[in-house]
Amino acid sequence: MITIVNISRHTFRKGVDLLFELIPKICKEFSNVKFILGGDGPKKYLLDQMVKTFELEDRVELLGKHN
Repeated sequence: MITIVNISRHTFRKGVDLLFELIPKICKEFSNVKFILGGDGPKKYLLDQMVKTFELEDRVELLGKHN
């Protein structure tokens, strides 16, 4: 299993929009990849929405103050 960890403030400037697009594609292509995303910010809702939309609860772990 490969685990990719990202810890940052979830804002546009930090590239959270890129994660929103890339994570589902990576998970679809590689079954042995898992993500741990730590942090909070105004764009965290995008990550929450992505996990629910693509049913990635078992592959993406969101850590932060507001889980």
